[in-house]
Amino acid sequence: MRIATVYHHATDAVLTLAGMSDKMAHLNAGLVIYVATQALLRTRRASGKALLAVLACELANEAMDVVFWGELRFADTIGDIVATLAWPTMLFGLSKYRRRRFATGMRHARQLEKTGSRTAAIRVPEKSPPVRIARAA
Repeated sequence: MRIATVYHHATDAVLTLAGMSDKMAHLNAGLVIYVATQALLRTRRASGKALLAVLACELANEAMDVVFWGELRFADTIGDIVATLAWPTMLFGLSKYRRRRFATGMRHARQLEKTGSRTAAIRVPEKSPPVRIARAA
């Protein structure tokens, strides 16, 4: 048996056992690969290496599909790539955004520190509710 045939039958068996659709498997696989790569490489959030690992795994998966089917199924391939990269890309973008906001706040704090200002350097949103901690009786 060719390796592509074995790979295809193995993925079909996993989908059948898990009881999930192909697209749901791609969503879950992308997220698992992203988080596992970050853990293995011990990188911070917004790791470009982890996002590239997800892309590499997905492209390898699609290459196996092309070998198995003997043709490129363009619509299916694009859908699989989008599904696999959806969550990792959103997490990567959110982490980059939050990191940039934090860096901006820190720059503002350093500027205030240099000028000798005693005002708060970190802006708190006006609509944030107060945090209340209930004590157990």
